[in-house]
Amino acid sequence: MFGPVKWTRLSGCPPLQFNEIHVWLCNLSVCASAQSLLRGYLSAEEKQRAARFHLDRDRNRFVVARGALRNILAQYLRQRPSQLQIHYGAEGKPALTPDSAGRSLSFNLSHSEDIAVLALGWDRNIGIDVERVRPDIEYEDIARSHFSIGEVLSLTTLSSRDRVEGFY
Repeated sequence: MFGPVKWTRLSGCPPLQFNEIHVWLCNLSVCASAQSLLRGYLSAEEKQRAARFHLDRDRNRFVVARGALRNILAQYLRQRPSQLQIHYGAEGKPALTPDSAGRSLSFNLSHSEDIAVLALGWDRNIGIDVERVRPDIEYEDIARSHFSIGEVLSLTTLSSRDRVEGFY
């Protein structure tokens, strides 16, 4: 049985055991000096991706999310954030190259508005998602075009007042 989730403010990262998954919550709204520090961690490719954002707000969120990701991964791996080699798979999912022992620190990052979440664990396929609940979107159209048939059926069986929560 799992206990309740406990969020803790940490100055560093705790040891990550092979049977654990760690989840980090990051605020993407930070001061300019923190943004500058985190931008320094990014690869040239990540800086180019950041530059393609039209709005400063979106560019800054991307920089902070990727910089925080690199900072947290670097603490676990005892490396410098800017030295991490992050590559992207065929579907765009980022990953680290396995270490000399053949193990890899797997991770997934998601962000929405000013919040980012990061999940990580050793040698596993891992995913995490965060979304701001927006009752004004066309969630039924999105569900029909992106969800499985079973998920759409489950959504349509909910009462109209429960469907937004069911969608998320």
